[in-house]
Amino acid sequence: MNTELQIYPKLTRREKFFYGFGDLSTALVWNVTITWAMFFFTDIFRISAIAAGTLMLIARIYDAVNDPIAGFIVDRTDTKYGKARPYLLWFAIPYGLVGSFLFYTPHLSDSGKLIYAYVFYFVLITIYTLINIPYNSMIALMTKDQGERTQLSRNRLLFAMVGFIVTSFIPVFANILGRGNSELEIQRSGFFRSALVLGVVAAAGFLITFFNTKEHVVEANRDRKIEIKKHTMGQQLRSLLQNRPWAVATLMTFSSNLRTAVMTAVAVYYSKYYLGRPESFASTILITTFAGAAVGLVVGPMVLKKYGSKKSVMVSSIIALLLSAAILPIGQNTMLLLICMFLIGITQGIPSVAVYPMFGDAVEYGDWKTGIRTEGVTFSSFTFAQKAASGFASFLVGLLLTLFGYNSELIEQSARTVKGIVSMFAVTPIIISAIVVIIVSFYPLTAEKYNNIVLELERRKQSNPNSITP
Repeated sequence: MNTELQIYPKLTRREKFFYGFGDLSTALVWNVTITWAMFFFTDIFRISAIAAGTLMLIARIYDAVNDPIAGFIVDRTDTKYGKARPYLLWFAIPYGLVGSFLFYTPHLSDSGKLIYAYVFYFVLITIYTLINIPYNSMIALMTKDQGERTQLSRNRLLFAMVGFIVTSFIPVFANILGRGNSELEIQRSGFFRSALVLGVVAAAGFLITFFNTKEHVVEANRDRKIEIKKHTMGQQLRSLLQNRPWAVATLMTFSSNLRTAVMTAVAVYYSKYYLGRPESFASTILITTFAGAAVGLVVGPMVLKKYGSKKSVMVSSIIALLLSAAILPIGQNTMLLLICMFLIGITQGIPSVAVYPMFGDAVEYGDWKTGIRTEGVTFSSFTFAQKAASGFASFLVGLLLTLFGYNSELIEQSARTVKGIVSMFAVTPIIISAIVVIIVSFYPLTAEKYNNIVLELERRKQSNPNSITP
């Protein structure tokens, strides 16, 4: 990299490690929610599938307003700890606490249950927004080096995989920790106690990340006495509309997360009603998939370095499409299914490494093109796309389950319902993988073009620092 960029110190291994540690905290609460909340609401808390799915869809409408506002607030934050990092300190404990009580089951009427679910789900996604948007933004605030951003992305995703694997065992943990005179009582107390333990660990994890990282880009700008300009939210949002890398990264994030969220949400129904296995076999499917994703995360930086983000994501998505199609002829052969899910995990891991650096690159592109630098608002789009995908997936799954005649009180579902569950598990990812390929084909940045953009931004700062928005 050109010496002009060495004003930003190289990140230490310690910082890279502990930045990644923060995504374990995210996963321990949020992945429990996106993976198990739908099943928890329908089969344990006993809210109807369509009501639970509608709740999550309405929450996404709320996110459309909530996320950009949170990003705008982050962009205007200026403390001795930085712009984004202090939010990890402020919201670590609330995040873990509220995430735990979402899985509490008070004795309420049907309408009372729904109100309780709405209140805690909305509070959780608000706190998730206020801690996750800043956490995501830290990639752009810690370094401008693409290689280091890829390493930060890989590290956080490896920790996220640990979180995914741990949360895949929720039914097992629930059976161990649960108490009661019936299976339902054991599940209700077990889910809450499991969520409470994970919530405590998540809160501690964010605090560990806070105390072991720094925002080097912000500190360097302060040392050089670069004035921070304040832009209105309208100006920031308009700048995004001129930012093609941001648009592609946002749509890719939504589509990729939708594909994953549908498969993970349907896995428990697929295991129980199609494969004829206990609910815990869904954990085996998910763990196998996450193990494959972990392999994808390890090899991802090498693949991205050699082939670039665009080609790597497109090829991975095409392979994911073919593997999803293979699930249909595999049928109830669980060994072949697990092999297929492991390979699908690899194809999901590689694009996951690319997405965070792509949003970081979009920050530099937007600064270069419009003169408006918006880490918070840019990364709020990532958080919104994640949550929108999980919410829409829950609504879609709830709607389709209802249309296919699903009844949670039946031990065995009708042939029509089972066929519908199989279609949701295999056919939906085929369609979404094709959409991802189309979206990523429009990504405009290459490594060479990005480096030229960063160098140009540094030249502008050196020639007239007071005119730049850092």
